[in-house]
Amino acid sequence: MKQISEGTARDAGRPRPVAWAVLLWMVAWVATAGAQSLDLPVPELTVEPSSRSVRITWPAIDGGVGRAITNIRPSGLADSIGVDVNMNPIFAEISDFEITGQYELDCDYYLELIKVSSTPGVNRNLRVQYQTFLNTSGSSGAVGSGILVIREPDTTYPFDPAVAGGLGMRFSPNVTQPSAPLGTIALSVGGMNSTNSVRKFYFVEALNTVSSLSQGLQARVVGPVDSPTLMPPFPGGTLVVTLPTITAPGTFPIQDGMSLTVTDGAVTAGERSSWEAHYAFSLRGKINANLQSFEGYHVWRGDLPNVDDFTLLGEIQATCNAERYQLVLLAGDELTESDVSFRYIAEEGLFEMFDRDIHNDFPYRYALSTFDRDFLGNPTDLTFDSERDESVKLYPASTARDEDAKAFVFPNPYNKTAAFQEGDRRVVFTNLPEECTIRIFTAAADHVATLVHGPGESGSISTTSRTWNLRTDVGRPVAAGIFMFYIEGTGAVSFQQSGKLIVVR
Repeated sequence: MKQISEGTARDAGRPRPVAWAVLLWMVAWVATAGAQSLDLPVPELTVEPSSRSVRITWPAIDGGVGRAITNIRPSGLADSIGVDVNMNPIFAEISDFEITGQYELDCDYYLELIKVSSTPGVNRNLRVQYQTFLNTSGSSGAVGSGILVIREPDTTYPFDPAVAGGLGMRFSPNVTQPSAPLGTIALSVGGMNSTNSVRKFYFVEALNTVSSLSQGLQARVVGPVDSPTLMPPFPGGTLVVTLPTITAPGTFPIQDGMSLTVTDGAVTAGERSSWEAHYAFSLRGKINANLQSFEGYHVWRGDLPNVDDFTLLGEIQATCNAERYQLVLLAGDELTESDVSFRYIAEEGLFEMFDRDIHNDFPYRYALSTFDRDFLGNPTDLTFDSERDESVKLYPASTARDEDAKAFVFPNPYNKTAAFQEGDRRVVFTNLPEECTIRIFTAAADHVATLVHGPGESGSISTTSRTWNLRTDVGRPVAAGIFMFYIEGTGAVSFQQSGKLIVVR
């Protein structure tokens, strides 16, 4: 990636035609920076030149590209439940968790998840509050929040896309399966245990004897308790749920967000089956993550005397508000003087920028990159750019000649020491009819060159403009002097005009 150091000017003596030229940046190439791990995407630009204007457009980067979920870190998720023989703390088991999906928002956020307190009860599902903050420390006020209701393990539950775009949360099971069948009735426990207890047991007990469920099994589920062998009276905090009479296999909601599934079979009153459950994570615990997005787009322009030498035209930066993007790094008065406009067309997912501070028939190139700065602790004076998508050389020009004006050639006089055109010498005949022939003679009427202008002609840079490299038809450079040119239309429109060109040594 390219590392750009802000505030360092390059080409300080180079003349620029507009006020924003002071935004020249020194570009230093580096393989990567130690803290920079965001894979910046390369955007695709389209340029459309017209008279005194270039329209630059590019589609918004697809969701998830150049965006990342990083630095996922648990904080105090488990509680100590004792010590081992070496006096090392033993921590309660917690659920594995995963933040899944593709992050699709345009701003960097800090994501924080906190377990919501849940008292024992039937259908008390695990609930997790999530919040996003505008910085990577979480010290600012939350800009968005919501509640995830986790009903089943190994299932992804999505965040509100407006809060944590495109992401979801998954927890592993925090409930073991029953230690044995209830008599010959096979059991399974589903759901996520929502209790605040660090590590507890639950058990189901048959209250009557049946040879099959069709006889009507009566049963109760007891928990959370410290031991599945406890007998009444149960200690405070224990919830006893008497199930509806079971006459067929089925699934029944029980304590703390769990469910009990039974199959047919026989059981004797008093028989029990138990399972162990732990919490997903402590009320004192948090899950934190950074949601990263590239910061915006850089639009670059190259013009005379070297169109391959790009300088920064504008920075389009995510605003994290309803406007989403804005053109920055151009002060208000400079923006007016340079006549650069920008908008984001949300319904089309399209960026559009107009550069009107240009000249017809002069060469320009444009380039586009994504950038990010102040990423994961990088200094704020460092900016990282992706590779650029670069346009070919283009020449803004009128699409039709001005009928009220004559054709003309510029620069006139031509001075080969002037920084008009990179590389070879060149003049441009402009305001031409769409198809014509230009014949050039010396002042003594000696033929010098014949130029053909029209569609497909290599020297025709627009429908109204044709270049001449100041060479004769046999390729010799012309000497200084006065030359006469005659333009004659060859298309449907009749056109004739003559003029004078002065070439200075």
